[in-house]
Amino acid sequence: MTLRPSLSPQHLVAGGYAFGDIDVVLVVEMPDDVSMAALATLVSAGGALSQGKTSKLMDGASWVSALTKAQHASPSYKLAR
Repeated sequence: MTLRPSLSPQHLVAGGYAFGDIDVVLVVEMPDDVSMAALATLVSAGGALSQGKTSKLMDGASWVSALTKAQHASPSYKLAR
């Protein structure tokens, strides 16, 4: 399968085979959520997979921003030290 540049992963971060319910794990960087959804749809439509799952990961700066926002939303929430 040849992918157009707009659907090619920008970077394959990690990948490997696993035991259990999940057989293959890939961590890729994509330009945006829509491109990832399109790639996941394309891969699943090929018929080689019986099921698939995607999870969006947050970078460290976004995670710290979320924790800070939670603290501002509720004064009773304290950041872990």
